[in-house]
This record gives sequence, C-alpha cells and structure tokens, in this order.
Amino acid sequence: MRQTITLMIALTALLLPAAALAARERVEVLQNQLEHPWALAFLPDDRGILMTLRGGELRLWQRDKGLAPAISGVPQVWANGQGGCLTWRWPRISPSRAGSG
Repeated sequence: MRQTITLMIALTALLLPAAALAARERVEVLQNQLEHPWALAFLPDDRGILMTLRGGELRLWQRDKGLAPAISGVPQVWANGQGGCLTWRWPRISPSRAGSG
C-alpha cells in the first residue's frame, strides 16, 4: 500500500511539468506608439489598463476605445537619467476618491 501511494505521487510529480508545458501563451500587441511606457496597472473587471509614461503622462487604454488622451491633473515629473515616473512604482485607483480629480 505504501509503495503504491509513493508510486502514484511520483508519477503525478512527473506529469505536472508536462501539463504546464502544454499550456500556450499568446502575445498580443495592444499599443505600439507609446514613448517610454513606464508602469502598468490593470483595472478591475477588465475596464482597461492605466499606464504611466516616463515623461509624466498618465494614459488609459481600453480594449473597445483604444488609447485615451493624457489624463490631466498629474503632478509635473522631472525625467532625467532613469528618473521620471519611476518613483510612482505602479499607478493606483482609489475607489474612495472617485470623482475627486
């Protein structure tokens, strides 16, 4: 009994990598005319992707509408060397501040 369980566990462990390799990844270009995209934040419920650009722009991309104009009200960024929006890390949306600008 113990050998059977050990054999089943060993066979399962051998088959798991094969199942992972069988999964196919698909690469799709969503937008190719951005200058220095810096960070991405995927909005909930597939509502779009917020992205910061190195020079300080904040943009929204939506599957059905494409790339929206730059979002206003973003603080000025001094982009020099590897600087820019790097300190922002990732753009975030605060539901409690919706509509507050």
